[in-house]
Amino acid sequence: MKTRKLEQEEKLKQSTDQLSRLNVQLHEKYSQIEELEKRVQRMEKEKKSLEEKKRFLKGKLHQMMSNAENTKSCVDVQMEISTLQEQISHLNHLIHSQHQNLHSMIQQIEELNNELKSQDERIEILKEKIEMLQAKNKELKDKVEFYSGQSKPKASKGVSARLDDGLPYAMLSRLRK
Repeated sequence: MKTRKLEQEEKLKQSTDQLSRLNVQLHEKYSQIEELEKRVQRMEKEKKSLEEKKRFLKGKLHQMMSNAENTKSCVDVQMEISTLQEQISHLNHLIHSQHQNLHSMIQQIEELNNELKSQDERIEILKEKIEMLQAKNKELKDKVEFYSGQSKPKASKGVSARLDDGLPYAMLSRLRK
């Protein structure tokens, strides 16, 4: 029983260690998600800023074309708008990629949470087994103490009656007479 109890306690220790490692991994994932969310927010803020600048330049270009200003400055503004559009497209791609990473991390966290629940259940089962083994062990100890504490009944020893030299034949011969 003691050996089984020690085995169960070792399993409990391993499960507890695994639970601790999972908790650390979970906290790391939460930190990574926070960083990713902050990065995405900065990218979206930058994207908005670029879109506002693009709208402003389009308005400026529209004004320049309606005033028939010099074409070189119109081309420069168009180039700038084109560059802004490329930056916005690049940011859109990055934001999309970061959202996918975020989704992947959330799935990993869900898996870790499920594994944590599983470890918790295993730990509870192991604790119950240990408690059961401890109770059985105590019960066996109590029985051993009880039975070893009782006085043992004395076995009766055979008593021989000596009749006429103690030989059984002598007794038979006397009975015949």
